[in-house]
Amino acid sequence: MFQFRQFSISDDVSAMKIGTDGVLLGAWAFDSYIPRNILDVGAGTGLISLMLAQRFPEARITALEICPEAADEARRNVSSSPWASRIKVVTADFNTFRPETDIDTIISNPPFYDETIYSPCSNRTTARHESTLTLENLINRASELLPDNGRLALIAPDKRSDELMYKCTLNHLDIERISTVSSKKYADKIRVLLQVNKGLVTSYHSTHIDIRNETGKQYSTTYRELTEDFYLPSTFTK
Repeated sequence: MFQFRQFSISDDVSAMKIGTDGVLLGAWAFDSYIPRNILDVGAGTGLISLMLAQRFPEARITALEICPEAADEARRNVSSSPWASRIKVVTADFNTFRPETDIDTIISNPPFYDETIYSPCSNRTTARHESTLTLENLINRASELLPDNGRLALIAPDKRSDELMYKCTLNHLDIERISTVSSKKYADKIRVLLQVNKGLVTSYHSTHIDIRNETGKQYSTTYRELTEDFYLPSTFTK
């Protein structure tokens, strides 16, 4: 059980455990924008859905998870949270999913490994590799489902940032915000956080996040400020 400030998460069943990628995306996405109806694609334990429920008190969230066992665990995590009435966990494949209500926002910590050597665990393969949902399919379907001025936010390896931006442009999704991420100061970039808008955006805001300082022994000020509403204070002393 992983304890956050306002909720707790069990990740015994889900193939994707609690990690920095999900926390980063949940804390970073939709700054200066208030989503109303959110679709969390590949919800896993429900972490990002719970973070967005905490951040946006009026939002209603559909947590979409293809793995039945992981979806059941997400339901348990949601039911024990303060926001159970605003989060619905649905077991379905995003490639064919049809939302019951209109959505204005999509968020995803997607499976982004495209190598041909997969994990022997099928659930972990689904969670980590593009075996059932490619980044291209995610972007294509998001463009189909989102209304004008709807938003999509996701996290991916930095080496795929040019590919992502190109595919978003092809689908009329304009880049609104982008942040590159390094594990520590002066280290190579490992992730990119991307937020796009299904509308006309003439310029975008670009930043960089170091998770830890140059020694790797302490969290950076930027990361602490971004995540302090979620992590317990003791987290930052580790």
